[in-house]
Amino acid sequence: SASLFRGASWVVVPDGADAADVDTVCDVVESLGAVPIRMSAERHDAAVAAISHLPQVVAGALVHHATEESDRLELASGSFRDLTRVALSDPDTWVQVLLANASEVGPQLRELADALVATAELVESGDADAIADAMETARTERQALAPPTARVRVILQDEPGELGRVGQALAESKVDVRDLQLRHGRHGGGGVLTLSVRQGESGTLSSALEGQGFEVV
Repeated sequence: SASLFRGASWVVVPDGADAADVDTVCDVVESLGAVPIRMSAERHDAAVAAISHLPQVVAGALVHHATEESDRLELASGSFRDLTRVALSDPDTWVQVLLANASEVGPQLRELADALVATAELVESGDADAIADAMETARTERQALAPPTARVRVILQDEPGELGRVGQALAESKVDVRDLQLRHGRHGGGGVLTLSVRQGESGTLSSALEGQGFEVV
């Protein structure tokens, strides 16, 4: 795709390189529509340990924990699927990645474990205000990762043509879709499609979907 790198972050490691050469590489990156981020190799390894490698390990740990009792997964909902999706990744590849960056992944896993222990103690303390403050801080930090959006949830039946009619509604409403997620019922029967659009556009999209005969929740 010609737009493969559009808007993507592209790490440029200037360690020991000539400044003019680094500028040239950054020019090439920008010409492809990507965003050059100058970062040392050491800083890069620490960053990807936090935002890529830890989530992979945590997802696996959550799956292992949940399957210790067989009936738990019968109750698994969207949040569990979202958090553990990356556990489906190829394990052979991840063994190599984790071992190659073990000097960063190991210590950061221990820091995360300490943070989880602190959270456990907070919950056990029964301090509702402190728990609310911690969760609000996390919510605010997560919201800062992307522009604010409005979510529209539409119920889909388990039959052909459903997504086609959603496409019709999107074409008619002309809204700007920022994200979408389809969650099937664990035992069949359709599912719920969540569409994230610009704030202020949810009403327009909801009307278009209802015009196509959908139930919006």
